[in-house]
Amino acid sequence: MRNPMRRRLLLTLAASAIAASVWAGCSNGQGENGRERQTAPPAPKETVELNVTTGAGGSTVADLESLFNADALRKKFPHIKLNYIPKNDTDALKSIQSLLVTGTPIDIYFDSIYIYMNTIEQLQLGYDMSAELKVYNIDPNRYDPSSLNIANSSYAGKVIGIPITNTVPVLYYNKEIFDRFGVPYPKNGMTWDDLFEIANKLTRTEGDKTYLGFAFSFYHHFFHMNSLSTPYIDSKTGLSAYTSNPDWKRLIDVSAVRLYENPVYKDWLKENKRLPKFDDFLQGTVAMQFSQVYGGGDMLNKLESFNYGVVSTPIFAGTNTGTQPYPTYVGISATSKHKQEAMEIISYLVSEEHQTYLARDKGAIPAIKDDEVRKQLYEGTPLKGKGFYEAIYHNPLAPLAEKTIYDETARSVFDSASIIKLATGQTDINTFLREAEERANKKIEQVKNK
Repeated sequence: MRNPMRRRLLLTLAASAIAASVWAGCSNGQGENGRERQTAPPAPKETVELNVTTGAGGSTVADLESLFNADALRKKFPHIKLNYIPKNDTDALKSIQSLLVTGTPIDIYFDSIYIYMNTIEQLQLGYDMSAELKVYNIDPNRYDPSSLNIANSSYAGKVIGIPITNTVPVLYYNKEIFDRFGVPYPKNGMTWDDLFEIANKLTRTEGDKTYLGFAFSFYHHFFHMNSLSTPYIDSKTGLSAYTSNPDWKRLIDVSAVRLYENPVYKDWLKENKRLPKFDDFLQGTVAMQFSQVYGGGDMLNKLESFNYGVVSTPIFAGTNTGTQPYPTYVGISATSKHKQEAMEIISYLVSEEHQTYLARDKGAIPAIKDDEVRKQLYEGTPLKGKGFYEAIYHNPLAPLAEKTIYDETARSVFDSASIIKLATGQTDINTFLREAEERANKKIEQVKNK
């Protein structure tokens, strides 16, 4: 007698074998009657050329290719040819204007926030990328709000640029000077009072050598990124806010009055007839320097062999925010005829892959707030382990101050001569601010009447 269970098992196995055979035939590209099924290759995308430009000074084609990781872009987007156009004039606005005058199309434009805002406003290059951000799944929440917020009424509710890198200053300190005079190293989270207490201990003359306890590399960085988020322009009047906003007095007090109270410092200014700069730090004159984080170039090479450390920049007593960020923005030009392809490139520039490359290999502060990406800062360079991550992110970033196209015009009145005049006691802080406001307003009116 046959076993019915055995018979059912054999039938099941046979059916499974037939199904497997049919599946194998299909997966091997076989169609009906055993003929091979032809699959048409995807049609190649039409090759387009995009022009990328910036008003940033000192950038060569090689610099721009390095920032964009040109080799990676060529592999990912073989149908897009990028032409990198560096700044061709000392004035950023004139550099971009020259391209428009000659009929050179601009597809992608990037620059530091102040120059970016001024350029797209005056040359009408702003393009709202809100729809493109949704298509390419670029989430604004990936950015620190301080970096993303462009507080400009002309573009309210629109996204005319997104950050690709950030700039946040740190306090560099020369370990050899601190060791020489037995002063403990500065720490993250110091206030301005803490800093001046340390600086006064180090500001001295020994033999023919003068040591300065603290200095700014560039005053415009301090003003642009001030931790009080103080704007240059009074939104009610459209003119300078130097006397109407009391925070400007606080900013000038720490940067140009208290800093230079030590007679040794005043003597140095009178003798040298200039303000200290980063080279004075590297040459062993300045003990602590307020300066940007350098992402490459000659300055980075000099730091490799220098005995230094970094901590967060000082904050005002009673506050807990660090400086404002100073992001570099990128956007699609309103004049571009290839907006989709331009957005393909931009979507890669803000990707985790590219942001990691910038942080790790180029020492550029990432624009996105992914902490794992942030921790990659300088990890692929000789500056690894210097404490930049801890210094930059010790304090939360301050909100961006309201920005206008007249900011740089107003800022320009704080030149070296006027600061030295205040620092050496030739004028007082109230007169300094009043005269600065008068000069700024005159310049602003000239720009408005052009």
